[in-house]
Amino acid sequence: MLGYTEHSLILLLSSTATTPSEAWLTFGRGALVQWAASGLDGERMREMVGRRRGSRAVITAVVLLAAAGCTSDDAEVTGDGEIEGVSVLVTFDIDGAEFPEGVTVDHEGNVYASLSPLGQLVRVAAGTEVAQPFGVVEGLEEGDLGLLGLTVDGDGNVYGAVASANPDAKGVWRFDRETGDADRVAGTEQIVFANAIIFDGSTMYVTDTVGPDEQGAVWRVSESGEAEIWAQDAVLAGDGSAGFPFPLGPNGIDVHDGMVYVGLTEPAQIATIAIEDDGSAGEVLIFADLTTSAPDGGPAAVDGIGVAADGSVYVAAPLVHTVFRVSADGAEVATVATAEDGLDGPASLVLGDGVMYVSNFSAALGASNNNGPGIIRAPL
Repeated sequence: MLGYTEHSLILLLSSTATTPSEAWLTFGRGALVQWAASGLDGERMREMVGRRRGSRAVITAVVLLAAAGCTSDDAEVTGDGEIEGVSVLVTFDIDGAEFPEGVTVDHEGNVYASLSPLGQLVRVAAGTEVAQPFGVVEGLEEGDLGLLGLTVDGDGNVYGAVASANPDAKGVWRFDRETGDADRVAGTEQIVFANAIIFDGSTMYVTDTVGPDEQGAVWRVSESGEAEIWAQDAVLAGDGSAGFPFPLGPNGIDVHDGMVYVGLTEPAQIATIAIEDDGSAGEVLIFADLTTSAPDGGPAAVDGIGVAADGSVYVAAPLVHTVFRVSADGAEVATVATAEDGLDGPASLVLGDGVMYVSNFSAALGASNNNGPGIIRAPL
């Protein structure tokens, strides 16, 4: 995220709202709905947004987006990688604050989406184009970012990252593959701002956008269930350029060929971290730079990322309604889908078997092009 510049990713707004849906709808019409305090402790959050419990408060809304990309040199942007046959899998109700932030797919082809402010997980069964309720995280508070990034484990259970001011709701939640019942993963309540999740075998990695001491972090939850900070480095930390009273660091995450890829918000980079033989984190390195990848030559604010089998990285850039593909060496950036293909504030993406699914966060980001919230399907 950037500060108040030509390419600003932050809008501060005020409006009266008393429920999560009302707040999201009010801000979603002309601005960004998410507000940054969600990952912080409740008291600090309330101070920052001027919230008053029990009254019709003025809510200050701010945007949380990840800006990704990185090598020490700007990547060259090309337009020759466009995907044909992009289609809409399912749409959601904008008036019901059904804004999908996270998306994932299991080995059977079932697609899951997180309706962020509502804390709801929905499933689109394989071979269908209808979203059905599947699970919910209880205890979200007014204005929480709610249920964000999603992933599945080897058994098909779904995991969701939750950013909330309620200490009983924040962290990572596991949704049973059969019942959809949700239970929080022990130890993940320590994560300041859980944003995105990925598995490498039975080991879970989670990005913490704010992190302890506001340095950002990548957490690891081992097979034994122990949650701990796996990587924390100056390269991962936000730099404060967004204008918040705290920096914004790690966001999107994926694993490929023994390497963890992390999208960084304010640094506008994608970092890589090698998984050492003993499971520890290797050196944090910069992979690609998208600070000049937007159509106007500015930063392409990146939210979700996904690494393909060939090592290329797909990135969702919501404010320019675009999905990019970064070459395996991090040197080139190609546009693969745009608003003309139905994208509207693409926040997350997941690479399945010959297909990519992208979540349209739409008016939740205040930059809707009227394609609307939904899940987009693109052949690979």
